[in-house]
Amino acid sequence: MTRRVPDDVVSRSALIAVLAFLAAAWIFSGGCGMLARPLAGGLVWCCLAVIVAALHPKREAGFRPWAVFGAGLAVAVLATASMNEVVRLAGLAIFAAVLSTLDRNHLDQRILRVAARALAVFVLYRFALTSIPLVWHVSEAIGSALGQVASVFWGHPVSVGATFAGLDHLVLMTALVAGWALELERPRVRAVLLTGSAIAIGQAVYLLFLSLAVDLASVLPPAPPAPPPEPYVPPDWAWGDAARTLLPWNLPVLAVVWHLGVASAMLGLAKYRAETPAAEGKQDAGTFDWRPWAPVAVAAMLPLVCVLSLGKSDLSDKTVLAYDRGYLDWDVPVHDRYGADSSGRFGMLPVFVESLGGRFQRSSDLSQEDLSGADVLILIHPNQAWPDEVLLRVQEYVRRGGSLLVAAGPRLQDSNSASSYNEVLEPLGMPVRFDTAVSQNEAWRHGMLRAAHPAAIGLGDERDRFGMTAAASVQLPWRASPILVGRWGWSDPGSDFFLTGRARWEPRERLGDLVLAAERRVGSGRVIVLGDNGCLTNQGNVRAYRFTGRLLAYLARHGGSPQAWWRQLIAIVLAGAMVVLLARVERGEVLAALVVALLLATWLSTEWSCRSWEVLPDGRGRTPNNLAYLDASHLEAYAETPWNANGIDGLALTLMRNGFLVLAADDLSSEQLSRASVVVSIAPVRQFTLLERRRIKRFVEDGGALIAMAGAPEGRKTNQVMNQFGLGVPLVYHRPGSGRGDAVPLGCVYRPYPDDQSSLAPVLFHSAWPLSGVEREYRPQSVVSAEVPGRVVPAPVVARSDAGKGVAVLIGDTGFAMNKTLENQDGGSLADDHLNAQFWRWLIGQLPGREPWQPPPFDWGRWGAKPGTAQADGEEVQP
Repeated sequence: MTRRVPDDVVSRSALIAVLAFLAAAWIFSGGCGMLARPLAGGLVWCCLAVIVAALHPKREAGFRPWAVFGAGLAVAVLATASMNEVVRLAGLAIFAAVLSTLDRNHLDQRILRVAARALAVFVLYRFALTSIPLVWHVSEAIGSALGQVASVFWGHPVSVGATFAGLDHLVLMTALVAGWALELERPRVRAVLLTGSAIAIGQAVYLLFLSLAVDLASVLPPAPPAPPPEPYVPPDWAWGDAARTLLPWNLPVLAVVWHLGVASAMLGLAKYRAETPAAEGKQDAGTFDWRPWAPVAVAAMLPLVCVLSLGKSDLSDKTVLAYDRGYLDWDVPVHDRYGADSSGRFGMLPVFVESLGGRFQRSSDLSQEDLSGADVLILIHPNQAWPDEVLLRVQEYVRRGGSLLVAAGPRLQDSNSASSYNEVLEPLGMPVRFDTAVSQNEAWRHGMLRAAHPAAIGLGDERDRFGMTAAASVQLPWRASPILVGRWGWSDPGSDFFLTGRARWEPRERLGDLVLAAERRVGSGRVIVLGDNGCLTNQGNVRAYRFTGRLLAYLARHGGSPQAWWRQLIAIVLAGAMVVLLARVERGEVLAALVVALLLATWLSTEWSCRSWEVLPDGRGRTPNNLAYLDASHLEAYAETPWNANGIDGLALTLMRNGFLVLAADDLSSEQLSRASVVVSIAPVRQFTLLERRRIKRFVEDGGALIAMAGAPEGRKTNQVMNQFGLGVPLVYHRPGSGRGDAVPLGCVYRPYPDDQSSLAPVLFHSAWPLSGVEREYRPQSVVSAEVPGRVVPAPVVARSDAGKGVAVLIGDTGFAMNKTLENQDGGSLADDHLNAQFWRWLIGQLPGREPWQPPPFDWGRWGAKPGTAQADGEEVQP
């Protein structure tokens, strides 16, 4: 028998659901501190499970309540998969609004509607942070002020922005308290003041703990001594070390716990005004009142005004001019030089600009003639004092409608030069600070606030796609707009971290919300400042080319932007109207429709903008086609950390040495494939769709080259593509009774190539597996083979299949092209004399349209015989 809850008391189930909604919103927004997005999604699913357990309809409720409940839950769950924070938060608000429409205790409905309205306001706030620069400036000013007040009050310095000041907590709690106060019986002032005081006390205590984070970390027990490196023994887990990693990055959880307690007390202990269901408003039969639905139209219009951006990432007939003085070189990777130092800096940038249809020029004096023909002027970390006349020409160029891109970096100085970009930027009011923006996560992953700007909209921060690995922060005036903001990091004074790689946060140093890229209109022109020039470098542009291409096209074509003053003015009016209208919404279904409209309009505006600004480099302008894609769209086996042992930086440089423009493809669209000549795939985990497999097959048959690598343990998804060409990797495990044997590993082994008995040179495999053929119209050819135990005939380890005008190549080794095998950061290689680099050069020469290349004669006598041949004693030769 269930206990009946009085009509003037909020039920325990409704109270638990509201608290779960609040916790989920803070998890998604960063209010609980630094969390990887998959972890945040999992925690939100736990919150949704709590809500479902607390408020699911009763069995006897009938079909409609269950259908409505299921629809709301489905929206919330599906929204968690989005990269767009507004979409994720909107899913929660929609579910809360849907729950408020179901039949239950009338007070529970009212409280759920209050929570849904508060969540909708919070969604609007997080939306405005990225799409209305004025809101971002105001929030940063309030966050900084809160940090200063806390420093004075507690006597401990702390410098924070909106994120670590806890503005997410305050905005959501303020919206909740405002809606809750309207449901109270009079007088309300005392209850509101007590609640507001409790919120303020909690926030102040949290800021105290934040200022003491370094002291708290010092009193935690030290970790036990590390075991000797050989033999390897995993170190013991130490709770002190684990807790130390949470400081200060997850201290906002303290504020969340406090505010959840305050919300529980205020909702559960308050006395509510009496209201009957009929008092919510009546409507004459047979008439439709459109006025309650007016907010839905406003919500749909807002993203179209301040998010939608239509343009084109094309530099046709545009000239990009680079100032030829600075910390730069224009070298490109060349053969027989290896490692990170051999990559050059900006030599591939002209090739990239050319692939977008543009012209790239360099100027050492920025003459009036040079500037008059430039659509974009790039200053890459200038390091010499600026002559007055040159500085005046640059300023005049911008004021008359020119576009300026300043790619800075941490300030450097030596006896002959010093960073001089601020001589250009200080008159514009947006200098680069003398600091290094240190990211707690590598390359600001899962911690980058991206504005609704044509250069950044729709680009994810899960991987390094912006080249901000060693940035300085930008000081932003009110008239400038942020493009990229690093949330989980700090401002380390000077350039020590950039030079040494060592830094530790101190409470006096700015914590969180560091501007890494920004734009300002100057006269008729525009200026964009980057805190780092990594996206323009030979290695950085491989991953950041979409950001770089959009940036250059936006500046060169003077593309329209949501940051235009008239669009921002309309957006501010619409956002203000939405806040007012939200306060007047009395029906849960209208509230749900309003948030759905905002969600759909935001998603559609983002998708349209991304498609409009899609970057499509074209290698067909050169003969042969020089564009090569590294597939990064199917959870490949390689690491994206620069020069990680399992990374592919060496492969990218190897392809560049062979004349390719190398880019990481986050999507294998038909438009991308039709403009490229080579696609490289390394042991993908995500399944290829039927459409993708058809695209790849058409790409090869039209003259492209597909090079895939996978060992037997990782070969299942690779086989989905390569089986089309008669190639495949045998799987390690088969179901019992299938009649097929498991694959036989060959290990780390040298093999001569090619298999036509010429045996030019050896090549090293990291962990080789024999390949298998598939019955198709194509006839695979062995390129490199090896003896397999139990078999009479050697099996191929590298095979090719000619298809139409192109070729597909399969290498039975996942680690074949990784840094640990091919080339590491200091230029060393697992293979003797960089034999694998020579193999790649030979293999590329065998592709359609390429000039053949033969490796230098190899002295087989140094090994006694060719690898794999038998000596008199019957032992196989291996070096």
